[in-house]
Amino acid sequence: MADKLDKTKLVPGNIVVIKEQDDVPAHYFELHEVFEDLVGGLAMDGPYMGAYGQPEIEQISHVELERLADSVNGRPLWKKKERPGMYSYWVGDEKGLTMVLDEATDDPMVLKDVLIRCGWYGAISGKKDGRTIH
Repeated sequence: MADKLDKTKLVPGNIVVIKEQDDVPAHYFELHEVFEDLVGGLAMDGPYMGAYGQPEIEQISHVELERLADSVNGRPLWKKKERPGMYSYWVGDEKGLTMVLDEATDDPMVLKDVLIRCGWYGAISGKKDGRTIH
């Protein structure tokens, strides 16, 4: 059974998953605005990648990534809770989302390591939940 959507995490900058509908597959969506019954923002992948939309809140499956900082070398940084006490860190750019560190503790030194990796080494493509992440 799916967890109930935590509406307190529907804040600008966070990335949610929009449920599959008709001919549109489930996809990542970056929140820019949050209203009473809908949200506004950009599709991060899928057939409408880069397009602005305003899906209803009921169309949101869950919050996938929480925004941490405005940018790392001009790219946004997010954190995802993988399990209690363990997180993955992600950066985004025009190509999509890239995981830069997986299964890390929520610790200031880990965040520093993520910032160094993003700045010095760039990001590596990979797969997550069957999706290619760039």
